[in-house]
Amino acid sequence: MIRAFIPAVIVALDGKIKAKREHDTQEKTYLNGNIEITTLRNKGMFASVGEKYPTLVMLSSLALTLLVAIKFLASLFDKSNKGLSIGLGLLLGGALSNTYDRASKNYVVDYLRFPKIKGLIRRLVFNLSDFAIFVGSIITAFKF
Repeated sequence: MIRAFIPAVIVALDGKIKAKREHDTQEKTYLNGNIEITTLRNKGMFASVGEKYPTLVMLSSLALTLLVAIKFLASLFDKSNKGLSIGLGLLLGGALSNTYDRASKNYVVDYLRFPKIKGLIRRLVFNLSDFAIFVGSIITAFKF
């Protein structure tokens, strides 16, 4: 039943990193400049989409988080598809962390960039929750 703790682990880890980034905004680079630690207060969703519509962003974030929470809780009782609850757990942890930021601060703290990757990715700033949502989405898609 360790799957039940996946969302809490994501929320705790990402919350700790976000709190540190809120107080230490000095940029740092690692791996020969391939990874950059920075601080961005994102008032929108992915790639700041919707930042001019904060109420819509908040309501959609809440609605999607609630939907994923319901599916996650239901998946915990399905012993035949543990992969689904792992994927949904990652999705829920990421959604909870980012939704909490939106509700408490009116923005999401993003802190991780990959400046040497070609294309759009180099301009985007991510957080751990974004990766949990991405990986959780892939796992969920293959396990549904």
